[in-house]
Amino acid sequence: MQRAQYSRLYADAAGETHFAEVEHTLAPQDFAPPAPPLQIAALFPATRCGLVGAPANWGGTIPLCWPFGPSEAGSWHSSDRTARK
Repeated sequence: MQRAQYSRLYADAAGETHFAEVEHTLAPQDFAPPAPPLQIAALFPATRCGLVGAPANWGGTIPLCWPFGPSEAGSWHSSDRTARK
């Protein structure tokens, strides 16, 4: 099984924002047969978010649903002055 890691930005009870490191397990699932399975995480609370990992030589076709995140958006900052790129 593969693991996915990311930094989650959240607000505490006082409304102050902080980062937390999060890790999810990705399990093999048939995503776009007949291509080989992809490593997919179960959906988790947020607005609904999913994680997918594919090997470099994966031969399937993925619909137009490519995700984007902080790496494309520059830096993210929390109210405790911590930053992530």
